[in-house]
Amino acid sequence: MRTAFSRLFLVGLLGVAIFAVVRLSSDASRSIVDFDGLDPDELVHTSFALDAPGRFAVHAVGSFEETGTPASDTTLAAYGWIVRREDRSVAWILHPPHPERGTLASVRDTITLGPGTYDAYFTSYGDPLVRAEGPRDGSLSERLRAFLSNGGRAWVGDAGRWRFHLSELDDGARRARRDGFERDPAAADPTDTAVVWQTLGIHNHQRRETLLQVRTPSRVALRTVTEIADGVVADRAAVVHLGQRDTVWTTTPTGRWAGGSLKNRIVEANVTLQPGIYRVSFEADRSHAYGGWAANPPLFPWEWGLTVRRLEGDVTQLDAADLDLPKIVAFECVGPNETRRAEVDLSAQTDVLLVAVGEIESGHAYDYATLERREDDGDWEDIWEMDEADDLAPAGGASKNKLATAALSLAPGTYRLTYETDGSHDCTNYNEGHPDGDLWGAILYALDPNLDLGSIPVRVDAAPVQADLAPLTLPDPSRLIARIDSVEEDEDRRVPFELAEATGVWVVAQGELSDDSRYDYATIERANGETVWEMTWENTVPGGDRLFHRRFGGAIPLSPGAYVLRYRSDGSSDFGDFGPSSEMLWGVRVYLPDTSSPSPPPAAPIPTGMDDVDTQPELVGGLEGLQARLQYPESARREGIEGEVQVDLVVDAKGQPTDLEATRSPDPRLSESALAAVRASRFTPGLEDGRPVRVRLSLPVTFRLR
Repeated sequence: MRTAFSRLFLVGLLGVAIFAVVRLSSDASRSIVDFDGLDPDELVHTSFALDAPGRFAVHAVGSFEETGTPASDTTLAAYGWIVRREDRSVAWILHPPHPERGTLASVRDTITLGPGTYDAYFTSYGDPLVRAEGPRDGSLSERLRAFLSNGGRAWVGDAGRWRFHLSELDDGARRARRDGFERDPAAADPTDTAVVWQTLGIHNHQRRETLLQVRTPSRVALRTVTEIADGVVADRAAVVHLGQRDTVWTTTPTGRWAGGSLKNRIVEANVTLQPGIYRVSFEADRSHAYGGWAANPPLFPWEWGLTVRRLEGDVTQLDAADLDLPKIVAFECVGPNETRRAEVDLSAQTDVLLVAVGEIESGHAYDYATLERREDDGDWEDIWEMDEADDLAPAGGASKNKLATAALSLAPGTYRLTYETDGSHDCTNYNEGHPDGDLWGAILYALDPNLDLGSIPVRVDAAPVQADLAPLTLPDPSRLIARIDSVEEDEDRRVPFELAEATGVWVVAQGELSDDSRYDYATIERANGETVWEMTWENTVPGGDRLFHRRFGGAIPLSPGAYVLRYRSDGSSDFGDFGPSSEMLWGVRVYLPDTSSPSPPPAAPIPTGMDDVDTQPELVGGLEGLQARLQYPESARREGIEGEVQVDLVVDAKGQPTDLEATRSPDPRLSESALAAVRASRFTPGLEDGRPVRVRLSLPVTFRLR
């Protein structure tokens, strides 16, 4: 009898266990929101959509900031909630009447949700603005309370109990979808057709901006969700009228609460805009923003950012293809292997808009623009580079077609706009999809529509700088004295040679260089390691159909002595990778001068000096700047050699020094250094009848031992 009863009891227990397992499995399968295992200082999120009304059971457990705190949204440290995207309404939020044990808060509820897309959240950052982190007074009991509460965060001890479950109770709820909509609300398209620009989901230390064009007096509504604490705006939006440099609106330290931490605020304003171009921006500091919260987020976390809505008038995002502004410089169709340059002299602060379309792919720029400013010493400083622009946008067609726009305020000075291309994919022959507009180049606009362009001196290269793509030819092999050929990856090859007398050797080299890095390149060094010549971006020309393929061919004056010809390569492209010419020579060769060639016919006379032209060339930075660039050869310094080198040269119509020759010098080493310093200089060109012309000059370069 006892055995039969025991068996019956066991069967009963098994049935209960099976029922429990089935019930739990059934409940789990009907849970559209299932947040468990939650930790302090996190925000969890899921989304779902309903095509018909549905009933749900809610079970949520969170925490209050402190024991005995009156129920209020602002004093909950950990809680869950649900919002509906379409109308930005709060569908449900944990709102318990009082803590049930310590700081623990729990609610069971039944709700009905209508059709729409919903986001469910659970946050556990707390809010330091309502927390008593330290002792309220100096008493022992208060100091003990602050210690035991983990700096006012005693509620983190509830973490093992936190949960948020939303279980389906009817057919409408069971048909809830988890796909067919954007999972990240910040990436969803705005449903409001009046939205001119919207940037949401801004992360810490992130800046977003756009340009608006206002054609008639207009009114816009601005709405920003941001961080404001103790009257200080941490994440700031601004609207600036370009051309007038007038900030017409910026986030004010007021606003209404956005839910979550008390520092989450909504600031709204209606602003009138006069015709013109405006920069609209939102910039976050280094803490408390979307994806990196330092306290509980707002009820609609993805709204962290700025929305601009049109109320009346004609205001749109700026269309770079439809601008009615004065063009200071325009390179509108740049062909293959070209370098276009223009120098602009500004006598007053000038607001400009730079628009460029080019080829940038996988972090590499092939057709691109740069803007530089001339410094006092004559060097050029980059102030904007297309390949490093933060706001590169698709230009249509191939994915490598990129559009960059930059609104800049330029101080008085001289600026140089440059646009460079490689040998493929340009406005004369796109090898992939055509961009949306006709621009393949760069245009510098004045943002002041009334600017008198005649008041701005502009010097544009008379003709594009074309790459020398003629077949590579080498001098007579009988003159060859040193060679390094067919260089492979990761090599550092050296070949010694000697000169018995001062000689202008002829060097031919091919390599891979950019304007700020060298990958495969040649140098000539003395036996002691001192470099007397090296391949650079500036002294080479394009060598083929790739941007970084560069070629050097020229005479290098060397004094008697022992030298080392050196060639270094990296681990990427090498011998044979740059077309036929790189198969003939990927390296460097040094030849003796050709003494058998007949003298060339006399060239047309070039004006010389002061009285032959109306305005003589001027050395940028003066002789003092030239002397500051001068490198005193260490070997000549040790031997006590000093004196003056006379350098004859021709300053071309673009202010570039050409045809340099040291006509008087105490030592070849000083000649080399003087020529290098003058070659790196820039001039304002000479003028004849108001037009730039080539002018011959002589410059004294002094070496003095101190």
